[in-house]
Amino acid sequence: WTPCASSTRRPSAPSAPGSISGLTLVSEGATGITYSISPVTFATTYTWTVPSGASITAGQGTMSITVTFGSTAGNVSVTAGNACGTSAASNLAVTIYKAYYWVGTGNWNDFSGGFYTHWATTSGGGTLRTTLPAITDDVYFDAGSGSGTATFNTASANCRNINFTGFSGIINGNQALAVYGSLTLAATVTLSYIGTLSFRATTARNTITTAGKTIAGIVTFNGT
Repeated sequence: WTPCASSTRRPSAPSAPGSISGLTLVSEGATGITYSISPVTFATTYTWTVPSGASITAGQGTMSITVTFGSTAGNVSVTAGNACGTSAASNLAVTIYKAYYWVGTGNWNDFSGGFYTHWATTSGGGTLRTTLPAITDDVYFDAGSGSGTATFNTASANCRNINFTGFSGIINGNQALAVYGSLTLAATVTLSYIGTLSFRATTARNTITTAGKTIAGIVTFNGT
């Protein structure tokens, strides 16, 4: 039974769904991510949309979906429908974080041929990135990075988490780095960096692991 099927009631579409439950920060290429809503009175179907490059792998038409994400952020949206029409949408903004792997020797922002020379999508290189790390992205210096020198040469270096586990090279430079998550140094790293290291996390449970290394530059805490 739906309201519009009755002669005693005014036809109407369902109300907009309530809030969507699910992750608002997911990794690039993440699979099996679920989103759900509570039932909407008189709704007989639900229509979901996801950001560009993402796909719904299960659940379209129901109150819960499973999503595989690409590399583009955007809204997960859902409307409720019945024979009378379709409701307004309920939306949940989703941010995509990416993994950036350092390769070779050079500056943080070296750029050539449309790519950032030292930032790859996987450990050891292969496919280079066309953008620099952002405040939602994770940065890795690992065994696949080589044993060269990475120089922080730009005042706009940002990342979420930065991890040096497995890296045996040199970290150099005198420009600022803003970390919006955790820092993990390693005993194998030669730390010559003297820039300002600014911790700006706005969420709890972030950590700083120095592995016995001395941070010679200025350290500030500007998070919440």
